Amino acid sequence: MAEEFEIIRANLLPAAGTITDNDMILIIQGGRPKRALPSAMKGKQGDPGLSAFLGINDKYILWKQGANGAWQNLLEIEKIRGPKGEKPVFRKLNGTLQMKYEGEPDSAYVDIFDREELKMKFSDLTPAEVDQLKLHFSDLTETDKAELMKPATDAAKEVREQMSQIKEEANTAISNVNTAKVSAEAATKAANDAAALANAAAGQATQSAGDADAATKLAVAAAALAEEKAGIANTAAENADTAAASANMAKEEADKAIVEANDAAGKANDAAGKADTATLNANTATDKANEAASSATTAAENANAAVERADDTIASAETATKSATDAALAANTAKENADKAANTANVAATQANEKAGLADMAALAANAAKEDAIVATGKANTAADRANRAAEAAEGVISGLQPDWNVTDPVNKNYIKNKPEIPTLEAIPDENTLSYVNTDGTTIYFRIGDEVRVAEDGEYVFYRLYDLAGGKASWQESGSGTALPGNVYLTGANYYNESVRTIKQGYLSNE
Repeated sequence: MAEEFEIIRANLLPAAGTITDNDMILIIQGGRPKRALPSAMKGKQGDPGLSAFLGINDKYILWKQGANGAWQNLLEIEKIRGPKGEKPVFRKLNGTLQMKYEGEPDSAYVDIFDREELKMKFSDLTPAEVDQLKLHFSDLTETDKAELMKPATDAAKEVREQMSQIKEEANTAISNVNTAKVSAEAATKAANDAAALANAAAGQATQSAGDADAATKLAVAAAALAEEKAGIANTAAENADTAAASANMAKEEADKAIVEANDAAGKANDAAGKADTATLNANTATDKANEAASSATTAAENANAAVERADDTIASAETATKSATDAALAANTAKENADKAANTANVAATQANEKAGLADMAALAANAAKEDAIVATGKANTAADRANRAAEAAEGVISGLQPDWNVTDPVNKNYIKNKPEIPTLEAIPDENTLSYVNTDGTTIYFRIGDEVRVAEDGEYVFYRLYDLAGGKASWQESGSGTALPGNVYLTGANYYNESVRTIKQGYLSNE
């Protein structure tokens, strides 16, 4: 049986002061108590200054140096049983090892070891031990020296590489500056050329405006002349219509005269037939009278009277025939004259209609010329305005003008006029949302195609105006996001080209 020792609780012992080799540390080794010098518990040259750890198993209290050290027996648990053989119970709490006997409450736990007392402290080392722990440069090998110098050599190499890169970048920057200087000089020359071209364009635009004004005056005079000719043509058409009506009436009268003449001719022919019959009868009567002359005086007288009446009848028939013939000739002449008058009237009406059509065409041409002149004047004025703006822009480029979106003073040369903006509304637009006040304090009325935005749940929701029927606005959501889809950069266009891309009501179009 192992030798028994008196059990003394560690927490009842006074705290030790500075520990030297004249002091003693009691350890249990191989089941026997042994004395250990404090220097034996300290690290040696090359040992890492690691903390001490305490542990316990079913037989021993253990300790080790450092997290990766080997566990060693510090104290046999059997040796520290209670007065009645109670088994000790241990726990670690806040860096200390506590103990109580089995069956006691948790409040009976007392500190028996403090890990701080087991740690090796640099302040406890002697000067010789401190010197042994120092790193002496003479003890280092060339490999060790190279290893220690590696961070410095790597840093120096990196600095040299960075200096080379900085030198290259500086040379590149100098080259870029020279290139920029050349480009600036070229841009200045181009701006001067653009200003000259703009001034020339302005002169041409002014001349075009004068030509357009002259064309407008000529078009107005042509329109007046066309209106006068149209009046004359209308008068001629009215006269032609009147002549045509008179000719038609004459033709109707001639047709009536022809009908009457034909009737008269028929009657004359009937009278002639009757005269011929009467003549035959008279001849027969004469023959009979001659044959019977000797028969009766009364019959002779009657025969002579009949002869006289026959002669009168023949004369009357000849007169009627001549009158009928004359009437027929007159009727035919009247018909021919009526036909000629009708043809003349038709020709006059046709010519009048042609002249009226030419007058209408002339009036249309004059109106078209007037409209073209107005359009040409507008284009000339627009070209002049654009040329002036181009000249101003060119002068701005030459003088170093730099338009700034943030400049709000309209007197400042850098102020941007007519800034495009998407207004931000307080609420979702409805049918009564017809206008807004811009950043300059001006009330702007919305047009079809305009967009607005409303902040909703941390992002912007965009709405577009699609209709303004009946004074009511029709808005529809067109998209959302935390920012606009992208920046829009406007550049100058060639205003002397007939094909120019424009934006109308939010859509691109060709004009």
